[in-house]
Amino acid sequence: MYDMKFTIVEMLSLLGVVQCLYLLVYFSLRIRYITRVSIPFLYFFCLAMGFTVDLAERFLIGISPYYGIVQYMIWFLTVPFAVLLVIQIAKITRPPSPKYFLWAPIPFYALIAAFFLNGGQWGCGNDTDACLSLTDFFVVVSLLLCGLCVLSLWLQRGLLASIPMQKFGMERYWLVLSVIIVNVIFLVTMSGYYLTDVTSEQLKMVRTLLGISLIYLTTTSLFRIYPQSIRILDKDQSSSDEVLSDKDLEIAMRVERLLALEKVYHEPGYGRSDLARELAVPESLLSKIINVHFNKALPQLLNERRVADAKILLRDTDVPAKVIASEVGFNSLATFNRVFKDISGVSPSEYRAEH
Repeated sequence: MYDMKFTIVEMLSLLGVVQCLYLLVYFSLRIRYITRVSIPFLYFFCLAMGFTVDLAERFLIGISPYYGIVQYMIWFLTVPFAVLLVIQIAKITRPPSPKYFLWAPIPFYALIAAFFLNGGQWGCGNDTDACLSLTDFFVVVSLLLCGLCVLSLWLQRGLLASIPMQKFGMERYWLVLSVIIVNVIFLVTMSGYYLTDVTSEQLKMVRTLLGISLIYLTTTSLFRIYPQSIRILDKDQSSSDEVLSDKDLEIAMRVERLLALEKVYHEPGYGRSDLARELAVPESLLSKIINVHFNKALPQLLNERRVADAKILLRDTDVPAKVIASEVGFNSLATFNRVFKDISGVSPSEYRAEH
């Protein structure tokens, strides 16, 4: 009979599984950027598996002598995917270079190396010492490879410098640093297990807390970095008879990315001159592209985006309207109230009360 009382580590692992499942459902059902969403999806899937094997250890460890190695493999698998996630967040519109995907199977590289270092034996039959030796070799090689994987980020020259230092850019900047720091602490903790008197339970507690902390730090930011969709208007939706050239359409796509991914409109006072300067195009050309492609003027386009973001904060948080107004890019509460009512038909306070 199993004792059905959960330990603290098991309860935290269950919490981690639930949080990861929530993120996975979000990425699966609400986001249409398959190429950019695949990396965060895989990262949180690996993290969910890590929480799951820790949660199920008490019930399944007797099934196979290799259960401990499987646990280590899954947790070490989160590191290369974290590195891919960092690159993805920093270069939001471009996937990581294919060479970085070679890091993904690190645990399998380490397992093969451990097999040869262990004298060509898997050793998890009747030979307990050989099994422990295989595990030790596997963990050491995994630590070395994961360390090199994290260090490879420094070869990405200008990785952090490529993130724009606007409000939304800063959010991505700190998210990147958080992911790196948490994974470095994870590797240091795993190393400490072999260098100090840290127990197995303490090790699981630390890595579980690190995983939950990372989820807490990244959840809100990831929802903003990976919005539900980018809506591109068809040319026949435009009220204008003008037809944009391929070059103009490319600029329109860049405008979409800046609005949906960088959320440049969160900067109070951000307007046509700022956007034209960022795109390195004349203001007159920018106005034409926006009028034709979006079928509206830039101020209206920016305010609609601001109001849409404000609705989310009004609905999902208790943050005061004045703070929300500043967060989404309005210069004053009075302007926020007026524009919000013009677009939504109700005031911010009425919208919050209804939702």
